Amino acid sequence: MIKTFILSVFCSALANGIVKDIIKLKQPRVKQKIRNRILHLIDPVIKVFVGNKKLKMLLSQQTPYYYASFLEYDRALPRICELIYNVDNNLFIIDIGANIGDTATLISDKISGASILCIEGDQKFLPFLYYNTKKINNNVIYIEPKYCVDTLENNKLNVENKNGTANLYTSENNVIENIDSLDNIINKNIQFRKANLLKIDTDGFEITLLKGAKKLLEQKHPLIFFEFFPEGYISNNQNPIDLIVLLNSYGYNKALFYDNFGNIKGIYNFTDIEEIKKNINEIDNNKIYYYDVLCVHRTDEEKYMYILKNEMERKNSI
Repeated sequence: MIKTFILSVFCSALANGIVKDIIKLKQPRVKQKIRNRILHLIDPVIKVFVGNKKLKMLLSQQTPYYYASFLEYDRALPRICELIYNVDNNLFIIDIGANIGDTATLISDKISGASILCIEGDQKFLPFLYYNTKKINNNVIYIEPKYCVDTLENNKLNVENKNGTANLYTSENNVIENIDSLDNIINKNIQFRKANLLKIDTDGFEITLLKGAKKLLEQKHPLIFFEFFPEGYISNNQNPIDLIVLLNSYGYNKALFYDNFGNIKGIYNFTDIEEIKKNINEIDNNKIYYYDVLCVHRTDEEKYMYILKNEMERKNSI
């Protein structure tokens, strides 16, 4: 027990210095090898700046490296939040797959006066989510320790943790109890009935959870910013196009696509399935791994088209 504690403290101190050097490109390959060796032994806790705040996380977390290496990575959503606030004069965000609170932190670097509901079911990330969001004092943070599903009966699931993220997969044997539909969660957090942004990052579980958000999406229809990860849907025996068809059935038809590095790709219509399929076929796990997608409900297209156009102007100016 004592040896394990000493190893943990030593590895944590060593890892903190290594991560800082990797981010600053000081012997990154050598330091990356040392990091990997540490991860073979233990996954220690480190503290790293993400945006303007130093966040507590596990060494296996990939966010700091991506954020430091790619200038557009994770920058779109905070910008979008600013633009929504300019249009609506308020901001109620539902963050599904809140992980360690990095999204809430990055948004809070950009904007004040928002309310953010962080939904995260993974017991590995929850302590970090609570710790990191306590540092946010310019926005109101709520935390719901749940996984989002379509129905409470859909509780036979496996959780796979890898590289600082968690994936949900259907299972025959394993039962998860901390689940609920998004519509039920909102009934317990009624201020978010007026949500104007729904952010989803669940590594391929989006189809299932969106089926449990029918009331919110049809009645309030917030902007949706989600990770479009076809490989994850296929792993759950789902067709990626089914997600597009589902969103279109809820009234969402216009979407702005970003690649996984945050680079703006273009505006597409969800009714143009062939064009969506072309985008899926461009995922090669080299230049493109997945897409981030911002989609707008057809009744709000005129109001929010300003946001899509603003982002496209940014693309043309870079």
